[in-house]
Amino acid sequence: MQRRAEMKIDSIRKLNKWRREIRTQQKAIKTRVLICLGPGCLAGGSDLILKEFRTILKKKKIKNISVASIKKTGCHGFCARGPLVIIEPQGIFYSKVKKIHVAEIIEKTLQRGEIIEKLLYKDPDTEKIYKEWRKIPFYARQQKIALRNVGQIDPDEITDYIAN
Repeated sequence: MQRRAEMKIDSIRKLNKWRREIRTQQKAIKTRVLICLGPGCLAGGSDLILKEFRTILKKKKIKNISVASIKKTGCHGFCARGPLVIIEPQGIFYSKVKKIHVAEIIEKTLQRGEIIEKLLYKDPDTEKIYKEWRKIPFYARQQKIALRNVGQIDPDEITDYIAN
């Protein structure tokens, strides 16, 4: 995402114009891979997962997927299942992801649209397997207000804050 360090934002009008530009750029990215870099996921190696996604995607040409599609995020809240990788817009929820899974995620899910069942969340009580993060009971029962963007934005990227 392009920063506007060279442009002084000295009015609401300029800020709103920049916000619209950022949102337009973000909407152009059709598929997003959200990688949790919260403390729990980071302890499990999510920084290595992020690096591996970026390394592979710099070398490969994949339709509608680029390094810009890969986004590090803050905590998703489900630390016990981390490291977490969510693929939007489908909402695919991969848990306990390791660096060795990255090439498989790129090849199967991003290129061919296939789900990798071994990485999906399985409810320990019901044995039900969930493909979409929004339907997992842990998330489905939550109504986020102040933290509505948690797990969706890069905490180090000012443009994510401005856009939202």
